[in-house]
Amino acid sequence: EIFPSGVQESPTAFARFLHGGDRIVSCAQPGACDIWRIDNGKTLTTLPVRRAYDVEIFPSGDRMFTWGQHDTPAVWDISVGATARRVCSLPGSVRSAALFHGEARLGSCNNTNIVSIWDASTCKLLREWRHSGLVTDVVVPRVGHGVLTLMEAGEVMIWDPDTDTSMHRLKLPVSASQVNMGTIWLEPFPSDDRVAGLHGDGVVIWNATTAEVLVQVSTYPQWTYSFALSPGGDVMAACGDSTVAAWDAQTGDELMRAERTSDICLVALGLSTSLDPQGLGRGLSWRQLRGGPAQARSVGVRAGL
Repeated sequence: EIFPSGVQESPTAFARFLHGGDRIVSCAQPGACDIWRIDNGKTLTTLPVRRAYDVEIFPSGDRMFTWGQHDTPAVWDISVGATARRVCSLPGSVRSAALFHGEARLGSCNNTNIVSIWDASTCKLLREWRHSGLVTDVVVPRVGHGVLTLMEAGEVMIWDPDTDTSMHRLKLPVSASQVNMGTIWLEPFPSDDRVAGLHGDGVVIWNATTAEVLVQVSTYPQWTYSFALSPGGDVMAACGDSTVAAWDAQTGDELMRAERTSDICLVALGLSTSLDPQGLGRGLSWRQLRGGPAQARSVGVRAGL
């Protein structure tokens, strides 16, 4: 009820809760990114972007990085009570980006074999990490020191961001069709040094500090469209071609599985998510979306809603 119809009807709109939980940033494609108050639906400020693919929110909550196909990647000042202001811009375009610990640096890739490291305050290029293949994803674990990069063939490298050296090399079991469909990506856990690697029909969980494989589960025969972790990192859930399921993220034990009939599914896990399979439904939110990818929407769970 908060958002005007223009945001609701945009085919590929998305929204993120800002740190603190009292504000939302929503981006329509095409269209601007707006920051809203949750309690009254008031628009606080608007970012003049045209087609944002995603945002990276600084832990302090007062800055945000946006990137998209037709927009210059930029760092924005989104301090409460102020008009959104562009702090600095990156040259070129970005496919994936991650904020390093301490908010001082950003890492980005754009379908080349290079990951660029930027000063997050000035957007000055600091250095480049070269890979043997095209890099499609960059993530930083919530805890620990390393930075993970994913190449299109499923190869994962863990970098030391201070010495610019590769500490570990991992591999996701991916097929050529999964690479072409873009169904491989990395997902950091919310509160520790674990990282999940999605490879279409399964999930691998690593310790990003030691590169140890902790859990492996098989999700679906073909594609995984959406993946979610509970805030405590105890439960993970995913939607595939015909199924939504959840697992114990520590052991890989399956907690629930349900069949569905639509083409696309988005999944989220809330604060009340329990390891009890009988009670999991109270904390698991999932939506069936009909009509193909153009009808996709975001789904989220917030305490008290």
